Amino acid sequence: MRYTIAALLIAIIMLQGVHSSAQCTISVSIVQFPDTICEGASFTLSANTGTAGVNFQWSGPGNYSNTGQNITIPISTKSHAGTYKVVATKTGCTSDSDTVAITVHYKPDIPGIQTNGIICIGDTMKLTLKPYPSRVGQTFMWWGPAGFSETDTFAFIPNASKANAGNYFSLATDTFGCVSDTGKYVRAPETINTRPATPVASGINQICKGDTLKITGPAILTGQKYHWNGPASLTFSTKDISLANYTLTGINSFILTVDSMGCYSEPDTVDINVLPTSAPKVTISANPGFIVGPNADVTLTANPVDTGLNIQYQWKINSNDVNGATNKTFKVTTLVDVTHGDAISVGITTGPTCNSTKTVVSAPVVINIDLGVDDVNTDDEVAIYPNPAGNVIHIDLKTEELINAIICNTTGQVMVNTNLSEKETVNISKLTPGAYYIRLIGSSLNKTYQFIKR
Repeated sequence: MRYTIAALLIAIIMLQGVHSSAQCTISVSIVQFPDTICEGASFTLSANTGTAGVNFQWSGPGNYSNTGQNITIPISTKSHAGTYKVVATKTGCTSDSDTVAITVHYKPDIPGIQTNGIICIGDTMKLTLKPYPSRVGQTFMWWGPAGFSETDTFAFIPNASKANAGNYFSLATDTFGCVSDTGKYVRAPETINTRPATPVASGINQICKGDTLKITGPAILTGQKYHWNGPASLTFSTKDISLANYTLTGINSFILTVDSMGCYSEPDTVDINVLPTSAPKVTISANPGFIVGPNADVTLTANPVDTGLNIQYQWKINSNDVNGATNKTFKVTTLVDVTHGDAISVGITTGPTCNSTKTVVSAPVVINIDLGVDDVNTDDEVAIYPNPAGNVIHIDLKTEELINAIICNTTGQVMVNTNLSEKETVNISKLTPGAYYIRLIGSSLNKTYQFIKR
């Protein structure tokens, strides 16, 4: 053979290198369990290889390092999320690496349980779940005493009793299958109480203004409380009520409920009719007012004070009763029902009261029709002076006929009604300071002027 010893040695070395390289092929892959990882749960990563006797080296987020074919994270947190890599080695032979990306899902927030406050036995107990914040697609499970269970976000327990007191628990599950920690709510037994019986109170149902108002409450059980509510925001917590020199007239309602640890009875009401001691009075108001045009509708309203509960009305024009006008309001049409200078009044009869006077008539009012206030300064027929006036006002007429003069205030109430001829002086000392109208009515004169009383 022509081969030299040196060539033979080189061939043997090359064959050994080829054989050694063929034995250094190691494959490795990672298997994750479970597929979905929730915060607080464990997960395991396994390195699979077909080669026996290999060593493994793991690396991961946060400088994670470990050895062994399987690694387990017992309690996962967000810090465990990231990419994990494994490399297998054997007698100096190193595999290619495999990686896996791990996602750690947050657990849902604990769903809180809310209920209505203190209730009475037999009432409906209301419960509501309040997840903060609620994730779309979450489902819920909650349970409690007396076999209570629910999967909705609200529940109603009708006819509640002491058996419904106790511990209530709740869980939320999100779309990844992650389950929240368990929420807990304690419904104390003292928040579900027996409803007190409806109290029965009594009092003198009719008194005079200035008398002492007295109401007597019933006896109640130890631990229960009185709650009185009266007119004008009056409140009391005593068994009985005694109010000296009581002055609020009319029907006065006092409402009593009994409180048993926040559970309230049905109410009882005592109505006291407080009668006025002053003589009744009545005034008249008008809508749209006392100064209107012709053929205008005016609604007059009687405004009585110091009256009893029963009031009878009778409207009058020029002191004559108007047939059928017996309501609180009286509607007239100008130039149809009333004309210039007509005096309208209303009489009332009332009772019961603590005053001997039962019937009174209001001061008359006048509806001024087509009231255009004339300028006395440019008038050749009338002179009115001084203006403003003091205790008297002078009226000079350029006519010999008798003229009716009516002085009204701005609400239409007649203050003075007198007849004039030529030059007259009218006493206005009883008028309060302010603006007034004086209407002069005759066959040849129909005008209205304004003056000021100092």
